Parts: sequence; C-alpha cells; structure tokens
Amino acid sequence: MLKRFFKSKKGLTLVEVVVSLAILSILAVFILSIYASSFNTILGNANLKNSNQNAAAGIENKFAGFDPDSDIATVEQQTGNLEIDFGGQTIDAEGSIIEGTDKNNDSKYYSFIPD
Repeated sequence: MLKRFFKSKKGLTLVEVVVSLAILSILAVFILSIYASSFNTILGNANLKNSNQNAAAGIENKFAGFDPDSDIATVEQQTGNLEIDFGGQTIDAEGSIIEGTDKNNDSKYYSFIPD
C-alpha cells in the first residue's frame, strides 16, 4: 500500500491544504497561549523573589549597622515583646522588632532581637 501511495503522482488538493493549515493554526494558538501563561507566571515569581530579597537585604543591612538603602527597602524598628508557647510552658522575651519592607510593599520580613 505504501508503494502505491509514493508512486502516485497525485498531489494534495487546495481544500486539503487549507484544512490542514487551519488545524495547525488552531493547535499553534493553544500552544502559544500555554507558553504566554507560563512566561507571565515566571515573571511574576521573579518579581516576588526580588521583593523578598530586597526586604531581607534591608534587615541584614540594619543588623550590620548600615543604613538601609531606601531605593531597595524600608526598615522600621520598635520595642516589643515576643511570647512563645511550648506546649504549656510560655517564654516571654523583650527586645526590638524589626520590620523590613521592599520599596513596592510587596513583601515584608520581620525579625526579633532580644535585649
């Protein structure tokens, strides 16, 4: 049967070509929409990762004794206490609560320094 198919001099009709192109274009639209959606998700995750790193960098700069870079993050420090419950036993500690926020307010990091 394959010999007969390849020996045939008959080509494809215009209708067959148009139908196959239509099917291929529909499949291409679906595949490209999946790639576009994946690309948007990747960009969103990259932006969130950068926001998290900037907020953490602000706190790390505060710990190191540097002024946090206001283009990256803002850091606020206030006194407070931290209460931890270990299954009935409570530990209460006073100290400083440090909040690091990236410049777009997308991400916040908190840290506690006991006195």
